[in-house]
Amino acid sequence: MTTKKLLQKTASAYNRHEKAADAAAELGISLRYMRQRLAEARENHPDIKIRPDRPHSGGTKLSDDELRDTLNQLAIFGTYAAAAAAAGISPQTFSDRVRRAEQSGIKAAVSGTDDATKPVVRPLPEKGQIARYILTCAQNNTLLHEPTWLALQTAAAHYDAELMVSTFTYSKTRDGSGKRGSKKASDSDGQWYDDRIEPFAADSMIQLAKGLVWNGNFNNWPTASEPLSGLQNYNFRNSSIFPHVRQHMVSVPTSPSDAAKLQYTTGTVTKRNYIQRKAGQKAEFDHIYGALLVEVNDKGHWWVRQLNTDNVGGIYDLDGGKPIAFYADRVVRPKGTDSVIWGDIHEIHLTKQIRDLCWGKGGTLDTLKPKRQVYHDLADFEFGHHNRKDPYKMFALRVVAGKSVETEYRSTLNFLDTSRRNGVQDVIVNSNHDRHFERYLREVDWRFDLDNAEFCGTVHLAYLKALRAGASFNAMRCAVEYINGSALPNTEWLEPGQSYVVCKNEGGGIELGFHGDQGPGGSRGSLKNLSLLGRKVVIGHGHGAGILNGAWQVGVMVLDLDYAKGSPGNWSISFCVIHENGKRQMLTVYDGKWHA
Repeated sequence: MTTKKLLQKTASAYNRHEKAADAAAELGISLRYMRQRLAEARENHPDIKIRPDRPHSGGTKLSDDELRDTLNQLAIFGTYAAAAAAAGISPQTFSDRVRRAEQSGIKAAVSGTDDATKPVVRPLPEKGQIARYILTCAQNNTLLHEPTWLALQTAAAHYDAELMVSTFTYSKTRDGSGKRGSKKASDSDGQWYDDRIEPFAADSMIQLAKGLVWNGNFNNWPTASEPLSGLQNYNFRNSSIFPHVRQHMVSVPTSPSDAAKLQYTTGTVTKRNYIQRKAGQKAEFDHIYGALLVEVNDKGHWWVRQLNTDNVGGIYDLDGGKPIAFYADRVVRPKGTDSVIWGDIHEIHLTKQIRDLCWGKGGTLDTLKPKRQVYHDLADFEFGHHNRKDPYKMFALRVVAGKSVETEYRSTLNFLDTSRRNGVQDVIVNSNHDRHFERYLREVDWRFDLDNAEFCGTVHLAYLKALRAGASFNAMRCAVEYINGSALPNTEWLEPGQSYVVCKNEGGGIELGFHGDQGPGGSRGSLKNLSLLGRKVVIGHGHGAGILNGAWQVGVMVLDLDYAKGSPGNWSISFCVIHENGKRQMLTVYDGKWHA
């Protein structure tokens, strides 16, 4: 609190001068600080005489600068009462000044808000209907990529979808990024966009469905290598879509009772147009022509898919789950897809709902008609080293459930039998959970595991014979084929690190042979370090779906594995489809469906 002596000195100076600013100059303090002192004197020391406001009284004509100062005070303090107290006048007088400033069209020189931007909420479609949105972005002073633009128009017309284009500026002569009409945008010389974009411009934050927000207002550097970095808390618990020239996807951990929070970027409809320095030249390589398609049903549930343009101007999608291709002037119906890469299987824990949805008659596999289906972590191997250390878990498995190593692999064989289709090759990627059986064979003394001694002894013997012959050995394959009595038809079991490349004409092909647990040079694998291989890859292992440049990571086909119960997680039931043209889509199951 200011001393009474100092308040008296302030009042005396104010009484001597015509303008408060002159009094503040005499005292060597700011005008704002002087007014705070006067307000304190009026409130706490009625005996100090202070002349009435002369130049700033409610009825006095004020200059534009003085009215602007009033609005500035309101912006700074937030409420009329606080701003009036700081100005040393009554709230009524302050309110009158604000009114006069607004009537004169005067704007505050400072700005700010107490609240973050809130999305505009789109109404849900009517019962039985589906709303579709195609989301992309466009750079200023840059030509449209005509094949992409025209194919998206065809797709929008076919689906009766709303095309939404977020605009951004990227200055090639100075740093800066903004939206159409912003100060930064207008500063750039001759800023323009193709006239065709204008009817579809969507530079606002819009909630498209329950838990899904389109951040069309968002500005990000087009050269950002990981455009979603640092945005995990953006939009709170809502999943998010951000405009960007790359396609990036992350799964954000959430509370155990909540679904994973998914974040996406869109791709673009404008050509490559970057400063020819390191950041810009790197960005050219991962520049994606395309968009995202969002489907929303009448419950507010939503599904997102990537739409990417191939080198002949086609965009492949799944119409009701069935392949479809959009071009500038036509729609084509492909007979099937190239590959389906399922999320990590952990077969013994699969629910009936997922088994029926994906591999049941007329289910996902039959609808997509792929040339091959790829399995990661086919078996869970419940007798692995994690569970073996827990006597209570072993009691529950052996005594209560009556399980054994053999019963798990019989279940695995039954799954492979029921999921097999004529003309579809089964590819089993060598995965860490599949290798847990080999660790079991090395570490477990059969004398203390008599329930499994005979079955595992048979595999032991096969392992020794393979070593003598100098042949590779896959314990899970040996177990399954031993139970079956022969090799499985049309099934390829990959060795650790064995390459399996598909769509070789698409930028060198897509590598499907890596599980994702092993990274370069013996390091622990991750989506990030496997994105540096110089080749497109699709991996598993992480259980959280993700996209980083040319590397894609599928999710998991079962969400309630024991070792993760009770912990925050980013898992989702997500799998990848590779179309005949080599373009990929990440599909996520929600409410028992993988599309609307």
